[in-house]
Amino acid sequence: MEPGGYISYTAQSLGKLIGIGQPTPDTFCVGVAIAQRTGQLNRPGKPAVLLVRRTEDTDHYPGIWHLPGGQIEPTDLNVKAAIERLVFDKTNLKVTRVLEQLDYAYRGKDEETKLVANPAGGEDLVVNKVVYMINYVVEVEDLDAFRLKTDEYTSQYWIDEDMVSSLGATESVKRAVSEALVSVNMHHLSDVQERNHDEHHPQPNQ
Repeated sequence: MEPGGYISYTAQSLGKLIGIGQPTPDTFCVGVAIAQRTGQLNRPGKPAVLLVRRTEDTDHYPGIWHLPGGQIEPTDLNVKAAIERLVFDKTNLKVTRVLEQLDYAYRGKDEETKLVANPAGGEDLVVNKVVYMINYVVEVEDLDAFRLKTDEYTSQYWIDEDMVSSLGATESVKRAVSEALVSVNMHHLSDVQERNHDEHHPQPNQ
């Protein structure tokens, strides 16, 4: 796992980097695991991440649970700006910190198609576009401000590590969620240790 990874890259610069040695993806997307630490929202127990459920009438993965997110647009300053925009536009939450870029990234076929030249000549071929999904873990300013701001989602749920196996999601989403929860736990323990150290070793007055 990397703290920042591609966070400062634009969609264009990602295309140049990730397209090396293989076809450049047509679309770059981010999946965002919004972290809830122990005790937040009056929920004692294990840290969790937010999942949202797609509506049944959507063209892409109807009724499936997944991480909120979406496409990195050419107008986004960089990946971090895309994360901030997408999280706010879809959940009304403001990102305060990007904790990590997850190791797991997904490259696959989109449902949208495009025309490409036929190497054998003749009519162009219709092929699926290629999408590349990068996943991040973030903290937000105020979880109480949460509300779904888009009609592409019907509901939401906070998932902890005990719930992943029974999750109604694709295997790629389950893998991203599992890795995100490891990250949230690591950062939670690190912050607790840091607070405990500060409490027991106060800094002298300047």
